[in-house]
Amino acid sequence: MNDTIPDTITTWDEADLALGKIREHRERVKLLASTFDSQAKALEEARAKACAQDVAAINELEARLRDFGRQNVAGITETRKGGRSRKLVHGVVGLRMSTPRLDFIESEAHSIKMLKVRNHPDCIQTTEKVLKERARDLPATELRLCGMEVSQAEAIYYKLNGAEVVSLGGDTVAGEA
Repeated sequence: MNDTIPDTITTWDEADLALGKIREHRERVKLLASTFDSQAKALEEARAKACAQDVAAINELEARLRDFGRQNVAGITETRKGGRSRKLVHGVVGLRMSTPRLDFIESEAHSIKMLKVRNHPDCIQTTEKVLKERARDLPATELRLCGMEVSQAEAIYYKLNGAEVVSLGGDTVAGEA
């Protein structure tokens, strides 16, 4: 049998040959991916090892700088733009406000209850979604009255022996059973 696959598959033998070629290509992709993954892992480990001393030094110096800044807030002066910083030869040390965040004093449930009692429903998020698993069990006429319908489509797939099923798309197969 000829090992070339025509541009248009017209026989089951050609389809079987295509499956064999797909298997060969998948095995090669898997081997290449494994090789590159192990090389990438080795590179990542080498990078981490090469940078470890510098990263540790940066972390240590940042911790010391943070402690120094906390102890010397008085030496950080107000700027023309309203911030607080101190310009140095190699950079700037300053204070900045964090992004405002909302903390619950008791619990979120308590806050929701109080927002309702105090008439602030616009501060409460509610999400309405169709429970598709339940709606699917409704009769077809009821589904249509609610603006829904259940649909399915047949799609061509292939499965290599001993491998997973691969769907080739959701195209409906017309007239075939």
